[in-house]
Amino acid sequence: MRRSSSLIPAVLLPTLVVFLVVSWALRAAEPEPKQRLFRPDAPDMPAYSLPDVLTAIDGRKIATAQDWITIRRPEILELFRQHVYGRVPATEYQKNYRLVRQDPGAMDGAATLKQIEITITATGKSLTIHLALFVPNKPAKPVPTFLLICNRGPENIDPTRKTKSEFWPAEEVIARGYGIAAFHNADVDPDKNDGFKDGIHALLDQGGRAPDAWGTIAAWAWGASRCLDYSRPILGCLANKAWASRRKCPRSASPCMATALTTTSARASTTLRSSTGHATWTLPTECSERPNETQDRGRPPGLWLGAVLPWAALVRSPTWRIAAMRRLLGVLVTTALTLAASAACAQDRPNIVIFHCHDLGQYLHCYGVKTVCTPNFDKFAEQGVRFARSFCTQPGCSASRASLFTGRYPHSNGVMGLTHANFAWDLRPEEKHLAQFLKEAGYATVAVGVVHETRSGTQRCGYEKHIKQAKAAEGTTAAIAELRRLAAAKQPFFLYAGFIEPHRLPYPKDSGPLAGEHGFPGPHLEPDESLGIDVPGYLRGTEGTRQELAGLQGAVRHVDEQFGRWLQTLHELQLESNTLVIATTDHGIAMPRAKCSVYEPGLQVALLLRQAGRPGWHGGVVRKEMVSNIDVLPTVLDLVMIPIPANVQGRSFAPLLDDRPYVANAAIFGELTYHGYYDPQRSIRTETHKLIANFSTAPSFQDPSQQWRPRSDPLVPENPAAAFHPHLELYDLVQDPWEQVNLADKPEHAAVRQYLARRLYQHMVETDDPLLRGAVTPPHHETTLKLLQGGPPGSKGTP
Repeated sequence: MRRSSSLIPAVLLPTLVVFLVVSWALRAAEPEPKQRLFRPDAPDMPAYSLPDVLTAIDGRKIATAQDWITIRRPEILELFRQHVYGRVPATEYQKNYRLVRQDPGAMDGAATLKQIEITITATGKSLTIHLALFVPNKPAKPVPTFLLICNRGPENIDPTRKTKSEFWPAEEVIARGYGIAAFHNADVDPDKNDGFKDGIHALLDQGGRAPDAWGTIAAWAWGASRCLDYSRPILGCLANKAWASRRKCPRSASPCMATALTTTSARASTTLRSSTGHATWTLPTECSERPNETQDRGRPPGLWLGAVLPWAALVRSPTWRIAAMRRLLGVLVTTALTLAASAACAQDRPNIVIFHCHDLGQYLHCYGVKTVCTPNFDKFAEQGVRFARSFCTQPGCSASRASLFTGRYPHSNGVMGLTHANFAWDLRPEEKHLAQFLKEAGYATVAVGVVHETRSGTQRCGYEKHIKQAKAAEGTTAAIAELRRLAAAKQPFFLYAGFIEPHRLPYPKDSGPLAGEHGFPGPHLEPDESLGIDVPGYLRGTEGTRQELAGLQGAVRHVDEQFGRWLQTLHELQLESNTLVIATTDHGIAMPRAKCSVYEPGLQVALLLRQAGRPGWHGGVVRKEMVSNIDVLPTVLDLVMIPIPANVQGRSFAPLLDDRPYVANAAIFGELTYHGYYDPQRSIRTETHKLIANFSTAPSFQDPSQQWRPRSDPLVPENPAAAFHPHLELYDLVQDPWEQVNLADKPEHAAVRQYLARRLYQHMVETDDPLLRGAVTPPHHETTLKLLQGGPPGSKGTP
């Protein structure tokens, strides 16, 4: 039987690698000759007004700390993006790193010098950043490293050290046991008023500059991020060697350790960001002197260091800078030692178990549905962590799963509709599935039941074994057998099970009222109204609705019983301490205005998890931060210390559970492109409002009943057969949680609508949403064209 190993000793402190970017002496670009500057208290200062800090855009007063964190702070950060620092453009670029010189005898043998050329290429143009990096030769271990953005003459950062400047006291830093690096700001963007025509702006600013385009300081910080992209893997080799030697395991299997850096200005402006789009950096487990362009970059599993960096443009004294640097070093070392001691308690990589079922939404007793009987899910929530506000990216079966297992939106990973039959959507070849990540990291990978995120087979996803038992009872029996087999091995494992219930199921033609139709709970189950029937506020309380909910409750109760069998087996096998168990679903229940809609009942999903041996990951915790199912993959990778790729769009919430620095999602983005038919919608949900953008005049909602005459009816619209999408829908989720009153055309809500519209559009631009270029063509269309042209049908669109 595989058991968790003992805690790793605290002697792992030498494996700590800290990246601290000290951004000082940044001056603003010289103003135009005719531009006049005013002191804020000057008598001839033009009239201006600043927004009330404690009043939200919609006029609501900020009365609590939670209101500040979830409502007002994101609004203010957006104002900084728009009016102060700007936004980095989404232009694609390529990076190439070349080590042009390495001198292990630098500084009289005290340091190794690396001179690196970082070439950025885009739109047929290129520029080169010249990075100088000194690392102390003793001790041969990871060290905190300072990176300077130099805006003085290049001689101040002379890598030959023939010229030395107190502006960059490299010898003193090396003597104290730290690394030091620098590049010249002009390599990225010249410190002059050139109309943003030179430097990185000439490469990435395409199609004219928007009013909120990035400026010079943001460009310099962007350059610093590219230097960090290089420095991380180079120093990471040392981290892996140190870790592997302590664990007596091969380096290729060793996890990475790192520290994340964040700044207040970075949060506000995209200023200091890694390639992931987040203000964080980490160390990959495999590295070389010339990192691969596609190398994974992600957020660290164990160590975090938050630092508020001074903008020292107003302080010109080099003496002050050295003193400030010394003070920062003291704070850095103290914080790093504290964090490292915590990280040293990391355990062996945990097993990963995901229990997934169709169409569950949040229809569980522990989520407030008092008439559904789910004692096992409820007990699991009491023992683990329940995310009260968890959402999916798309309220469709395949698309939501594709997001769950890739950490990317459906329009990015290619699964914008169903994968089976003639729907024929599929993951793009370059998309990487969670099972692939885990398999490459040495996990055994097994799937049971429904694998609905691809039509290319389970091996494409990285599963070594697939048992095709989709019903919960039979599938659970098979899964328990696999648990016993996997537990007996010494290899960590990933076991996924996807069950069909409580999806609507087909009834035989001779089976009573539902003969020949799809409905709840399925012909092998019985309805359950032992606790009554609670009709949710978006449905009419008709007899048909109540009958369907009773059937749904019977199906959910059956799934709960099977989940109980899983929990009992995990307990018997003593796997609870070192196994992360996740219970979740794809989207809302199959009722009107739920499944297949981007309203709250369609996007809300249950998310429960537990790892009994990890503090913060168990104990009946209820998290109220908004999370999306694209956050699950980076969280799992974070937990098992696999670097998170730059293209992952979700955010790890492992820091939230580990009590590390974490900024909650200020907005959740939803979408629908295809399910039963083309119905393109995009949505943004904040703490208080939701905006839905409809890109076609389709019916007001897709009916998920799979019945010609649906038995359940929504409250809104009154006549679904004659109701169609407006362009925009805006809902006040505080006053109208069931989204019954569309405020999009109300003048008093214009400011909120415009604010959310800008944010939603920016999200579409940043994620390269195909709707920006017009209607999305389905695979079925491609196959039909081939048939008309007389060719053989392709793999897409053919049953």
